[in-house]
Amino acid sequence: MPEHFATIVIPQNGMRELTVQAIQDIRRHESCPILVLVNDKSATPTFRGASVIYTRQSLTESWNNGIRAVRTSSVILLNNDIRCEGPFVERLCMSYGSITGAQKRNDRDLGRVVLQGWCLCFPVQLWEEIGQFNEAMSLYFSDTEFQSRALAAGGTLNAVDVPLRHLKHKTAHNAKIVPNRGKRFTADRRAFLKAIGKR
Repeated sequence: MPEHFATIVIPQNGMRELTVQAIQDIRRHESCPILVLVNDKSATPTFRGASVIYTRQSLTESWNNGIRAVRTSSVILLNNDIRCEGPFVERLCMSYGSITGAQKRNDRDLGRVVLQGWCLCFPVQLWEEIGQFNEAMSLYFSDTEFQSRALAAGGTLNAVDVPLRHLKHKTAHNAKIVPNRGKRFTADRRAFLKAIGKR
């Protein structure tokens, strides 16, 4: 594989210290581009070892904006509440043409196992071919709906063993950062069910 075949994209919505720690961890093991999606222009944060773009939108819209800025063949979406304990990029990108991740979960609506959204890797071409993340879902379920479309197009979902650890919703479940989380979850779930034809 070429030296830089993937870009890591990390949304930043508060909890800056988590993003700083994640980048420091990753930089101990990986040299590929890192792009941080910042939603607070007034803070004008910088992150050593990463590029920054301002995108004051929902998580799903930020993902799409970040992927548009990627100049590598693959993208790795990572939450900022992760810890990295070793090299992982090449292993995630080995199954080219599919979506890979670090952890699986069972989705009751799809009736199958999918990948958890805190770590997803896929070719940018896949995103271009099946369509961007569905922005009708602002925070929840857009990762699952994207995977369902990839499956419908003949893709596969693969969980691989990588040295990444998720710190469990340090940002998304923070009421100061994500107010009205229950209402957003309900609205996003409604949009998700509609998108997969169950409502």
